[in-house]
Amino acid sequence: MFDLLKRSVFTGIGLASLTSEKISDFVAEVKQQADLSDQQAAEFQEQVAKRSEEARQELSALIDQQIDSAMIQMGLLKGEA
Repeated sequence: MFDLLKRSVFTGIGLASLTSEKISDFVAEVKQQADLSDQQAAEFQEQVAKRSEEARQELSALIDQQIDSAMIQMGLLKGEA
């Protein structure tokens, strides 16, 4: 059950917007409900924080691509050759 929960969190679209405080609150709730040890909870928090940062970077790159594409279509930037 815990693995299923981890996967659903990692694939959630809101992952990129998780703050460290929200991550801590979420992990505390999961720890209590899943009866995790302190070590398991700490590892889970590290995984969620890492995946959140990766999602944030991926989202930022996607936004940059979309902005560049829109600017090229408007003629404000030249496309790559």
